[in-house]
Amino acid sequence: MIEWLDKINSADSLEVLENLRIETLGKKGIITAQFAKMKDIPGPEKKDFAANLNKQKTEITEALENKKSILEKEALEAKLKEEKIDVTKFNNEPTC
Repeated sequence: MIEWLDKINSADSLEVLENLRIETLGKKGIITAQFAKMKDIPGPEKKDFAANLNKQKTEITEALENKKSILEKEALEAKLKEEKIDVTKFNNEPTC
């Protein structure tokens, strides 16, 4: 679990982050696969197993959302910086 959180936190692009989301929470992701194993868990242990899985899923989801916000903000800042216009370079003489 900690390994996945480290991978999420070190993701350097939205594409990498999306791939990590698919690997963990996607249809064939590790968390999804663990939920599929619940049918094989004996009754008394099932509640704890499910609670642990839900906790992991929540932590991964929150980490993904937080990192996505950070990467989107960085991308926006980079785009704005790239598109920045220096108005001091323009001639300020009146055109009358």
